Amino acid sequence: MGAICVNDFDESVTHVVSDDPWTEIFREKWLGDRPLVKSDWILGSNLLWRKEPEDQFHPGGSERDSGAS
Repeated sequence: MGAICVNDFDESVTHVVSDDPWTEIFREKWLGDRPLVKSDWILGSNLLWRKEPEDQFHPGGSERDSGAS
């Protein structure tokens, strides 16, 4: 799949993985338009050998449901 997991946040980061919906507060301030997804997104994408839709793996439910854009 080509993913690389890192602990440091820089311009190379394309997704932020967290199972904690409170990360949304962090996202609003720091993440910009990078998708915030649960760890299940990685597992599902790996299992099916395709990138799964990020909005179905948001820690607080669907991004559309949470009011985030």
